[in-house]
Amino acid sequence: MTAPRDPRSPLQDLVDGAEEIAGLLRGFDRDDFLRDRRTQLAVGMCFVNLGAALNRLKADSPELAARIPDLRNAVGFRNILAHAYEEIEPAIVWRIANESLPELEQTARSLISEIRS
Repeated sequence: MTAPRDPRSPLQDLVDGAEEIAGLLRGFDRDDFLRDRRTQLAVGMCFVNLGAALNRLKADSPELAARIPDLRNAVGFRNILAHAYEEIEPAIVWRIANESLPELEQTARSLISEIRS
Protein backbone atom coordinates (compact mmCIF):
# COMPACT_ATOMS: atom_id res chain seq x y z
CA MET A 1 0.00 0.00 0.00
CA THR A 2 1.32 3.44 -0.89
CA ALA A 3 1.35 6.37 1.49
CA PRO A 4 -1.26 9.06 0.87
CA ARG A 5 -0.02 11.96 -1.21
CA ASP A 6 0.31 15.41 0.26
CA PRO A 7 -2.90 17.31 -0.59
CA ARG A 8 -0.93 20.54 -0.78
CA SER A 9 0.46 19.46 -4.15
CA PRO A 10 -2.81 19.57 -6.12
CA LEU A 11 -3.91 22.62 -4.15
CA GLN A 12 -0.70 24.39 -5.11
CA ASP A 13 -1.29 23.30 -8.71
CA LEU A 14 -4.66 25.08 -8.50
CA VAL A 15 -3.04 28.26 -7.22
CA ASP A 16 -0.28 28.08 -9.83
CA GLY A 17 -2.79 27.45 -12.63
CA ALA A 18 -4.98 30.35 -11.54
CA GLU A 19 -1.93 32.62 -11.48
CA GLU A 20 -0.92 31.38 -14.93
CA ILE A 21 -4.36 32.17 -16.32
CA ALA A 22 -4.28 35.62 -14.70
CA GLY A 23 -0.91 36.24 -16.33
CA LEU A 24 -2.16 35.12 -19.73
CA LEU A 25 -5.16 37.44 -19.44
CA ARG A 26 -3.26 40.44 -18.06
CA GLY A 27 -3.88 43.40 -20.34
CA PHE A 28 -6.76 41.68 -22.14
CA ASP A 29 -10.35 42.70 -22.08
CA ARG A 30 -13.13 40.35 -23.18
CA ASP A 31 -12.99 41.44 -26.82
CA ASP A 32 -9.20 41.01 -26.95
CA PHE A 33 -9.59 37.49 -25.60
CA LEU A 34 -12.33 36.62 -28.09
CA ARG A 35 -10.03 37.66 -30.96
CA ASP A 36 -6.91 35.85 -29.74
CA ARG A 37 -7.10 32.12 -30.48
CA ARG A 38 -3.62 31.44 -29.10
CA THR A 39 -4.55 32.87 -25.69
CA GLN A 40 -7.86 30.99 -25.76
CA LEU A 41 -6.01 27.72 -26.30
CA ALA A 42 -3.43 28.48 -23.61
CA VAL A 43 -6.09 29.39 -21.05
CA GLY A 44 -8.07 26.30 -22.01
CA MET A 45 -5.03 24.10 -21.41
CA CYS A 46 -4.52 25.70 -18.01
CA PHE A 47 -8.12 24.85 -17.14
CA VAL A 48 -7.53 21.25 -18.25
CA ASN A 49 -4.58 21.11 -15.85
CA LEU A 50 -6.66 22.66 -13.06
CA GLY A 51 -9.31 20.00 -13.55
CA ALA A 52 -6.67 17.28 -13.39
CA ALA A 53 -5.44 18.74 -10.08
CA LEU A 54 -9.00 18.71 -8.77
CA ASN A 55 -9.36 15.07 -9.79
CA ARG A 56 -6.13 14.21 -7.91
CA LEU A 57 -7.35 16.09 -4.86
CA LYS A 58 -10.68 14.27 -5.02
CA ALA A 59 -8.96 10.89 -5.22
CA ASP A 60 -6.33 11.59 -2.55
CA SER A 61 -8.22 13.83 -0.13
CA PRO A 62 -11.97 13.60 -0.64
CA GLU A 63 -12.65 15.52 2.58
CA LEU A 64 -10.67 18.51 1.31
CA ALA A 65 -12.08 18.20 -2.20
CA ALA A 66 -15.59 18.40 -0.75
CA ARG A 67 -14.73 21.90 0.46
CA ILE A 68 -14.04 23.16 -3.07
CA PRO A 69 -17.03 25.17 -4.32
CA ASP A 70 -18.53 23.77 -7.52
CA LEU A 71 -15.98 20.96 -7.69
CA ARG A 72 -18.25 18.88 -9.90
CA ASN A 73 -18.77 21.73 -12.37
CA ALA A 74 -15.05 22.54 -12.45
CA VAL A 75 -14.15 18.93 -13.25
CA GLY A 76 -16.97 18.81 -15.81
CA PHE A 77 -15.62 21.96 -17.46
CA ARG A 78 -12.19 20.33 -17.62
CA ASN A 79 -13.68 17.25 -19.24
CA ILE A 80 -15.47 19.28 -21.90
CA LEU A 81 -12.31 21.26 -22.65
CA ALA A 82 -10.27 18.05 -22.89
CA HIS A 83 -12.72 15.95 -24.86
CA ALA A 84 -15.19 18.23 -26.59
CA TYR A 85 -13.35 21.55 -26.84
CA GLU A 86 -15.23 22.53 -30.00
CA GLU A 87 -18.38 22.84 -27.88
CA ILE A 88 -16.98 25.58 -25.61
CA GLU A 89 -17.50 29.18 -26.56
CA PRO A 90 -14.51 31.40 -25.76
CA ALA A 91 -16.86 33.82 -24.00
CA ILE A 92 -17.68 31.09 -21.48
CA VAL A 93 -13.99 30.48 -20.81
CA TRP A 94 -13.53 34.24 -20.29
CA ARG A 95 -16.46 34.38 -17.87
CA ILE A 96 -15.26 31.41 -15.83
CA ALA A 97 -11.70 32.77 -15.71
CA ASN A 98 -12.92 36.11 -14.41
CA GLU A 99 -15.89 35.15 -12.25
CA SER A 100 -15.32 31.63 -10.88
CA LEU A 101 -11.57 31.10 -10.91
CA PRO A 102 -10.72 33.77 -8.29
CA GLU A 103 -12.91 32.00 -5.72
CA LEU A 104 -11.33 28.63 -6.57
CA GLU A 105 -7.87 30.12 -6.16
CA GLN A 106 -8.76 31.74 -2.83
CA THR A 107 -10.24 28.47 -1.54
CA ALA A 108 -7.07 26.58 -2.52
CA ARG A 109 -4.90 29.20 -0.81
CA SER A 110 -7.02 28.99 2.36
CA LEU A 111 -6.84 25.21 2.44
CA ILE A 112 -3.05 25.28 1.99
CA SER A 113 -2.75 27.73 4.89
CA GLU A 114 -5.02 25.59 7.02
CA ILE A 115 -2.94 22.46 6.33
CA ARG A 116 0.28 24.32 7.24
CA SER A 117 -1.13 25.40 10.61
